Formats: sequence, structure tokens, C-alpha cells
Amino acid sequence: MAPSEFAKRVRLAAAGRGSAAAQTMLGLWHLKGLEGLELDEVKAAGFFQTAAERGHAEAQLRLAACYGSGRGLEQSNALAVEWMRKAADQGNNAAQYAMGSWHALGEGVKKDLPLGKRYLELSAAQGYEDAVVLLKELRKCVTGSPDHW
Repeated sequence: MAPSEFAKRVRLAAAGRGSAAAQTMLGLWHLKGLEGLELDEVKAAGFFQTAAERGHAEAQLRLAACYGSGRGLEQSNALAVEWMRKAADQGNNAAQYAMGSWHALGEGVKKDLPLGKRYLELSAAQGYEDAVVLLKELRKCVTGSPDHW
């Protein structure tokens, strides 16, 4: 299957030091084999890496996921956490949720409930429903009540 016309335009926008958003989009399409692009996890991770290094939060989130799962590059929890933190610190609510849950539950990082709570509250403040739910569950565990921490 040949790339769609839209994919061709996005490729032009992404070329060289082009649009980081376009590079991220190409990464997503290669990760899923969409828009007539071949499913290629290595290419996907490469596009995410390029855009992430330029500070694109969504690309940082996607690159962290690639490192965490080993899709398209060598698996590394340390690099997954590093890139997820960068995305979270830029305000990406999905990354804030990931960092919050990892720290609150001690998954892949040292358990740090206050830091986990801080990231989860940032994510919940942006309306990320999973963060709201997890905060309530953690409150129940810590205090016995979902309303008080």
C-alpha cells in the first residue's frame, strides 16, 4: 500500500528539522501501520526520538512507552522514566498520570507517595479521569477515606 496523500504532506513537514508534531504523527502511523505506511517500530521510535529531543511532550511520552515496552529499541526502564518525566514536567497529563502511579505504587521507580500524589494531582487537575480514580483509591488506602489524604 502506498502512503496516503496526507502522509506524504506530513512527511514533507517532518523532513530534516521540520515539525516535531509531524515527526510524532509519523511515528504513531509507523507504530500502527496507518496512512499507508508500513508497520515499523524501529522507524516509529526514531521519529519519536527526533521529536522528543526537540522537546515535544507527546513524542517524549511515546518514546518513554517505547523504552518501557522495548518496541522499536532496546527496553530500558531508566530511559522510560527519564523521558516520561520530561513529558510530565511539560504538563502532559497522561505522562503525569504515569509518573504519579509509578511513584505512588513503586512500579519501576522507588516508591515515593508524596511525589506520586503531586503528579497525580497535576494530571487530575487537567481532567485525567484515571488520575482522579487512583487518587481516591490511594486516599482510601492511606486514610480509610476517599476524601482525605
